Amino acid sequence: MVAMLGFGSGFAAGATGTDLGLAAMVSAFVATFFTIVILSIAYEVTLIAIKGQTLGKMAMGIHVTRADNGELPGWGKSAGRWALPMLLGLIPFIGWIGTLLTYVSLTWDDRRQGWHDKAAATVVVV
Repeated sequence: MVAMLGFGSGFAAGATGTDLGLAAMVSAFVATFFTIVILSIAYEVTLIAIKGQTLGKMAMGIHVTRADNGELPGWGKSAGRWALPMLLGLIPFIGWIGTLLTYVSLTWDDRRQGWHDKAAATVVVV
């Protein structure tokens, strides 16, 4: 996502004939990255913490609960659940594989928990 936005802004600058320079391109990339992180936290972490569902989970009729007692995950577990795939995605060149495996791992787990669910001690239920 960040790469696509960075590419898009670079393409737009090139199309207009603007020479941004390396420092400006790096600062645009960093600003875009932090904007995406902040929006992602505001959306996913907040909704999972206070409702147990994002808009997509609401549409599918599923929600995230604590694995130990079935209550809402709260802020800490919600942030931890969000952080694992995000941090894996930051590993240069191969991070996307870790992020993909984090989400796909629920397909071979008995409790249908992804690695991010295991790390946060949460479970997705119908």
